[in-house]
Amino acid sequence: MVQRREMLETDTDNRTKHLNVHRNGTKSFFSQRESHLRMQERKERAVAQVSSELGSTSTNGDANVEVLDPRHARGFVNELEPAEHQLELAPAAPQQEQSDLTKRIVNIERRVEKLEEKYEKMEAHNEAIKSRFHSYEIKLAAFARMMVTFPAGSQSDQPGPSST
Repeated sequence: MVQRREMLETDTDNRTKHLNVHRNGTKSFFSQRESHLRMQERKERAVAQVSSELGSTSTNGDANVEVLDPRHARGFVNELEPAEHQLELAPAAPQQEQSDLTKRIVNIERRVEKLEEKYEKMEAHNEAIKSRFHSYEIKLAAFARMMVTFPAGSQSDQPGPSST
């Protein structure tokens, strides 16, 4: 009886695991949420660890942990924070890290400027193509009017001696 009960429990556990994955292989909302919560817990633990490592000790030997701004600790843990946010935290960071962040921001700004220049060149090129296309439209309309005035097979189109 106990063995059957254990089998039912493991069978139920396996079924719920399978229910968390859809037929196409994507995770369901609940398993995504669980993963997200686990990741947040790990992040919070890492922030707490970094905060405790960055805390100071007083001169009399008592271990007083300095209360840090959580954004400061997160800047060390989470590398996916935007560079500008990290630069705001940079005064508390060593000089080398601050210069690295400044370099990253400058590089990003250069890339943005290059992309803007490229966009402007593309816009100018598109305008040139539009004006060329417009001139072809005008020429085509003039040719169409000429064809209406002198239909194919008329006397003026045919080469040779005139019958005057």
